[in-house]
Amino acid sequence: FGDVMEEMCYIVATKHSGSLKGEHGTGRNVAPFVEMEWGSKAYELMWELKALFDPGFVLNPSVILNRDPDAHKKFLKPSPLASELVDRCIECGFCESNCPSRDITLTPRQRIASYKEIMRLSRMPSRTPEQEARLATFKGSYEYDGDATCAADGMCQEKCPVKINTGEMIKAIRTQHMAGATSSNKVAAMVADNFSLLNSTVPTLLNVVHAAHKVVGPKPLQIISRWMNSMTGNFVPVWNPYMPKGASPVKAPSSSSSSTAAAQQQQQQARGVPRQVVYLPSC
Repeated sequence: FGDVMEEMCYIVATKHSGSLKGEHGTGRNVAPFVEMEWGSKAYELMWELKALFDPGFVLNPSVILNRDPDAHKKFLKPSPLASELVDRCIECGFCESNCPSRDITLTPRQRIASYKEIMRLSRMPSRTPEQEARLATFKGSYEYDGDATCAADGMCQEKCPVKINTGEMIKAIRTQHMAGATSSNKVAAMVADNFSLLNSTVPTLLNVVHAAHKVVGPKPLQIISRWMNSMTGNFVPVWNPYMPKGASPVKAPSSSSSSTAAAQQQQQQARGVPRQVVYLPSC
């Protein structure tokens, strides 16, 4: 790598008098070659200006100006393997503007980078106490920041140069988690099998909460719901004044409206126009 950088910088800066930087500017990878690009006189002037404005050399140290000729070989950023779905990510960030949760928690680039760090630490045969604490912190925050807030809609793939779909990685992580959550799967199956019964109890529950608000006021409801929220792992929501009352049951259409609808359907069929219904499920 060092030989490639030195030869490339010589060809661009010395042989063809070109610029070593494009839109990214000087960084640790190019800092050892700034003198080659600008010449010794201009390079020393840069150091003098740096000393005038930053005598303690505390602003961005060793990033733009660095006298270590091997600095570009000492600050290589590791990219540990995490999943075949995202291992090609170079963290360019093109995906970020397409992410629905970019202003809430993490972007796709950050999700991938965080997951790579989790996998790097997890694969260590032995970890120091600091590394154990770091791994626990990453895993704890990733449950919400990385997993729960990912829409998994694949919009990040549309802008990715190598077509990485971060949502597929998140779905794979969720699959791994659910494989070991047998009790959660059983509860989910029970809810699905008895959804009409569960659905019928929700309006009643909302009406009870609404009546309790009228009787005891908002403060007790907030205290109780906060306690239930913490005890159930955020499953029970915290009460707020905007919670609605229970919805009224949907009334079945009257016989007259049913007969009218049947007549309209017969007319459509007679005209050769099939009756079609488009069902659009929402998230």
